[in-house]
Amino acid sequence: MESRGDISSAVVRRVLRVRSLLLLVVIVCCVVLSSLHIRATGSTYRYRLAEFAGMRPSLDRIWVDPEGMARAKGISYEGDVPVIEFEALREGSGTVLVDVGDQGMMFSLAVRPGMVVIADEVNFTGWEAVGWSLAICFLAAFALCLWDLVWLWHRAWFGYEMAACAGLALFSGVQAFSFGGAMALGDAREFIDLVILVVGLADRFVQLSLVPMTIVALLVSISNLELVRYEGRGFRNLLGVALGVAWALACVGWPVVSRLSAETYDGYII
Repeated sequence: MESRGDISSAVVRRVLRVRSLLLLVVIVCCVVLSSLHIRATGSTYRYRLAEFAGMRPSLDRIWVDPEGMARAKGISYEGDVPVIEFEALREGSGTVLVDVGDQGMMFSLAVRPGMVVIADEVNFTGWEAVGWSLAICFLAAFALCLWDLVWLWHRAWFGYEMAACAGLALFSGVQAFSFGGAMALGDAREFIDLVILVVGLADRFVQLSLVPMTIVALLVSISNLELVRYEGRGFRNLLGVALGVAWALACVGWPVVSRLSAETYDGYII
């Protein structure tokens, strides 16, 4: 029977590699199932006319240009907000004009391969599958990292692997419950909400972990520089230095990415 502490680096790497393959299988399955769901539901698209809340548009006052690309097949209501259901007919890009009394509006509409209708290029039918897939993938990553942590702890293995598993478990757990909660509670009403959620969660996570991770990265880098000084530039001796460099780049680069993302999607937020 394997005793506490009786474990080699090769065994650790092999076990962690198997767990990583399990996560890869989960991700591939989610991608395939999401794609199938999007293609199965992509022939129709429901567009909310929030600007016409309380009004009653009619199908004969809705025009698609060019004709034959899509057609308005029905109107339903979410409270007092009218929702038009478009049916995709053939691939192409165009515009939709809606006329209600003395008011009108125009928006873009596109039909892509798989007959997925995209309105304003930021949403598509079946996007919910993407949100749930992200939640499931992060939940699987959280479970596997937690499993790895327990497995390493019982074998008294303390090293970079345990630190990496702890960090990934924390990150994936926060993401999993955030995505799952947003989808279950209806906080994400369309795909662009999901994109904004991704950027916002990552931004907050970086902000919360900035101070402790900076201290850890600095201490590990100093420790590894001492190892390099006395033991040479081995791969494991340089891992801590690489961590410090990567964290420094992340601290510098993430604010830029966050700002560019906010500027890119700001025009789509109603």
